[in-house]
Amino acid sequence: MKKMMNFALTALLVGGLSLVVTSCKDDDKSDNNGGQATAEEQAAEDANTFWSVAANLVSPFDVTAEYKNKTFEPTIGEAEQGSTTVRVVTVPDVEAAANHFAALVAADAQTVNTTYTYQNDAVGTLTYTKSTDGKSLAKVDVSITQIPHLQQIVYKTVEQMGTNAVTDGVPYYSFGDVISRTRADGVKEYWMCIQAPFTKQGETNAVWATVSQLPKENIWSYTASNGYTYQVPYNIGTNEQYMKDLAEMLYAITSPGAWLRNLEEGPANMKAFNLVTKQNVKYINQWFWMRVLKAWQAKNLAQTIFGVDDVNSFGNTLGDQDNGLKLLYKGYSWWTKSSNNLSLYEASIAKGDGNEANARHVTWKEVKKNVIKPEKIEMNCVTQLKNGTQWINKDFFPEHYDKIATPRYIFRYATTRQLAGTTAFESMDNINGIKDEYVYTKEYNITVGSRQKMDNTIVKQEDYLADGAISADEVKVGYYLCADGRFCETLEDANLNHSGPVAIVAYLGGNKRVESGKNFNGLAINMWTRSETKFEWGSNLESGNCPNLKVYANYADAKKDFSGIAATESLAAGCGNLNHLHSAAKYCNNLELTVNKRSGSISNWFLPSIGQWNLAILGLGGTVEDDALAITEARLTTMNLPVLYPAENMFWSSTIKNAEQAYYFSNYKPFDESFNSNRIELQVLPFIAFKYGNGGTEEPTAN
Repeated sequence: MKKMMNFALTALLVGGLSLVVTSCKDDDKSDNNGGQATAEEQAAEDANTFWSVAANLVSPFDVTAEYKNKTFEPTIGEAEQGSTTVRVVTVPDVEAAANHFAALVAADAQTVNTTYTYQNDAVGTLTYTKSTDGKSLAKVDVSITQIPHLQQIVYKTVEQMGTNAVTDGVPYYSFGDVISRTRADGVKEYWMCIQAPFTKQGETNAVWATVSQLPKENIWSYTASNGYTYQVPYNIGTNEQYMKDLAEMLYAITSPGAWLRNLEEGPANMKAFNLVTKQNVKYINQWFWMRVLKAWQAKNLAQTIFGVDDVNSFGNTLGDQDNGLKLLYKGYSWWTKSSNNLSLYEASIAKGDGNEANARHVTWKEVKKNVIKPEKIEMNCVTQLKNGTQWINKDFFPEHYDKIATPRYIFRYATTRQLAGTTAFESMDNINGIKDEYVYTKEYNITVGSRQKMDNTIVKQEDYLADGAISADEVKVGYYLCADGRFCETLEDANLNHSGPVAIVAYLGGNKRVESGKNFNGLAINMWTRSETKFEWGSNLESGNCPNLKVYANYADAKKDFSGIAATESLAAGCGNLNHLHSAAKYCNNLELTVNKRSGSISNWFLPSIGQWNLAILGLGGTVEDDALAITEARLTTMNLPVLYPAENMFWSSTIKNAEQAYYFSNYKPFDESFNSNRIELQVLPFIAFKYGNGGTEEPTAN
């Protein structure tokens, strides 16, 4: 299941053609300047190069094609006290400082070590130097004619900020918030918070992303020699990290548990959103993201922002390299397919070294081309864009003749201070003139202000689920148990609204327990385990039977064993000092498939006992034929449990016959033959138990 649920975050950034003009080879062959750029083309190229850096330092709304004789005020970071030319950026460590600078100048983060100089005649010079005085992490000396009031950027930790740091209080905006504003041209823009003001680490600003229609100043209209007029995005900014932050935010919303596992299993220094250290992830844990998902669904934000039916429509295609979400910016297309027969405007993605093997940590290769001379683009005719068509918003042309066009979204970003413009702004307040479409602190009544500490905002499982109890009306045999702890009648509901299905409800016992000594009265069977999942029952058993594990000499007695949970815990622990290797039980006990326990109403995964196997098969509609359990293939297919077929499949139980043999379940297998050497590899299918209604009050009985 880990392979199915924990798909790579980078699959969000599935590429395609860039925001490119397509023209037929035969229609557009001209090169009217002998291969040399015209003055207009050179000016456009210089502007593009300048804004590729400058748009990260000033407000993106200052971007203009005519820039050479203008000056702009810096908006990066915070102004250093007592200085008008130094800006301070708060980061958790020196690695984050190097990554931040690398993103500013589109450099390879691996090359930004002790010192690094970026120089370009169209921009100016930025020199990064790692600090050694302990007062800062690094400094960047800046010399850009058009930004005279920015001479130095200083990277500091919260501790180095001293009295300037804001480390207490709940900021107004949170990860995943959505705001809107109406531009002068009448277009309503929606902005998503992809980096929140995280005051625990001294970050008081927020970064927002939008995929709304581009304003006119970010559209370059061009009439090609074939007579068609094309519109190409430009001067949008180049911060790759923020693009990845948007991808990570959507992944966290659609797959909270998988997002958290990605982070937990990553390198020790890995951070959420390249900002939040692991010790502070508790403030944006999976329950936080499940709340965000709930609000996005209630407010139909996925439809409003992306034009999809539901936010979890992304969840269904994140791992689909052909149909996943497409994010593009500055004329680039991030291409993540393993093979690529397109030759224009593509970038490739590759894993780094072993320390960067996690899905979110990847190495971005340099983009080879840029949208500068669209009249020079040649490729086979895919689609001709109609003259004057405003295609910049959502729907672009197909990649191949036989494919339907899939949406692509043009990525832009801005900080809260940039969105606020000249309006005064503090992290504890909202932005004047900006409409709150969804704000976490308002949605869930979180007090904002310095007297409300972030420690009090940590979301716990029981906080997310107002009522942990499972009602008798909520669950039926055949329903799906979902990752959020809810039960769904249909797969569609499970996938769209409840973080995906994990098990099929197989048995409801009413007042009868399904586990001896525990009040669980329902059983569900894992629906993702594959038929090839095989393990030995145990090895290194010469030291004797596991303590407190009862031996059942015959199958009639084995059917009375209802201690799968207790046995799994004991077996997985190696039977105390006996150091047994119980692979089958350990697989179930350690299954990396998180399920909301609903305040203790749902158990951990376990290796079922023979008695529990009997309850489940009969509960699913099976019968006893010739002293064997039997259930039809058609029934199993209907229940999405075809793994139990064909009849020769054999699944271990936690019930033992003696020190050398354990019982297994097999469809149509006579009871008295259903045991085997515990060193044989058989299939393993984890169960989960749950308590509904008043729970089980009577001990279980064999059927």
